[in-house]
Amino acid sequence: MKVCKKCNEEKENNQFYWNRRICKDCYCVDTDKYRKEHPEQGVEYTKKWRNNNPEKAKESDKAAHHKAWRNNKEVLSERNKKYFLLNIEKIQEYVKKWKKNNTEKTRVYEQNRRAKKSNNGGSYTVAEWLDLCNRYGNKCLRCGQNKKLSPDHIVPISKGGTSYIDNIQPLCQECNSWKKAKTIDYRT
Repeated sequence: MKVCKKCNEEKENNQFYWNRRICKDCYCVDTDKYRKEHPEQGVEYTKKWRNNNPEKAKESDKAAHHKAWRNNKEVLSERNKKYFLLNIEKIQEYVKKWKKNNTEKTRVYEQNRRAKKSNNGGSYTVAEWLDLCNRYGNKCLRCGQNKKLSPDHIVPISKGGTSYIDNIQPLCQECNSWKKAKTIDYRT
């Protein structure tokens, strides 16, 4: 037990910071009062801390965003819907441009979405897909040509195949279309 030097109340040791003689409650009141009286110092300190700790600042921002979302889901969701409706053409143009510049990510996303929809399970990342293509020399496994590759499910999703990377093989669009829903493994 300790006695707080500010409020003169006797409190448990866990009610004090390890290096303070005043209790946590009094310390918080003093800190809040100081911050209100000297706002510019708080802003300056925050800027300096964020510049010196970019990773921690990013994590802190993320946590604050998630906390704000949890506490205001309905309000934020409604605001997002309104923004979307008012800016639908602008958003669609942005998405179209992004998809054009990120074809591999888009293709992987669509494949994973299809697999999730079928409840067969599995997914793979863009990095895994690019690594698989590099492993086979960025060539189609059926025709051997160096064309734009697309992920092909060895065991098709329609026949119970998963979307794990071990069920994917790189084929050109022409060969992928030719194969259709057949189970053919060109890796061997």
